[in-house]
Amino acid sequence: MKLVLGVLDQAYSDAASKQTTTTGDVAEILEKKYHVMETFYDQYKDRIADWMALSVAKSIEMIAAGAPSNLDPFLSAREEIQDAFRRFILGSEMEKLFGQLTESEMAYFLGSTGGFTGRAKKGYSKRFKKPGQKRKARPAFVDTGLYLASFRADIKK
Repeated sequence: MKLVLGVLDQAYSDAASKQTTTTGDVAEILEKKYHVMETFYDQYKDRIADWMALSVAKSIEMIAAGAPSNLDPFLSAREEIQDAFRRFILGSEMEKLFGQLTESEMAYFLGSTGGFTGRAKKGYSKRFKKPGQKRKARPAFVDTGLYLASFRADIKK
């Protein structure tokens, strides 16, 4: 069994751009630069294992009670993982983890990636006609919301 974290590949509509960017493109960039899904998994792997075990147990109970045997045994686990990822991002957990780095770790991270909180703290968002206009801060990794909405967890056999 293999847990796969990813996104449904959907195009962002940006009339000003000449090329189409997809949620898959954004997920690859964020993973390469910031390891968002990897960090989420590292922080939640014990809970994910519990959710998967509980999901299988619930499926067995349902089958024993007469439900069809073709049920997805990991359905509730996938939903829990997806909800937890969204809470992880919306709750700014990456930023909180970033705040726990030592000075040398922080210098290395900022030097190699430029950081991920600058635009979020300034309220920058491509959802608006004037993306750079001063707005209230938003969680990092939530610009238009499409990346977050398209996140999926899948279990491959």
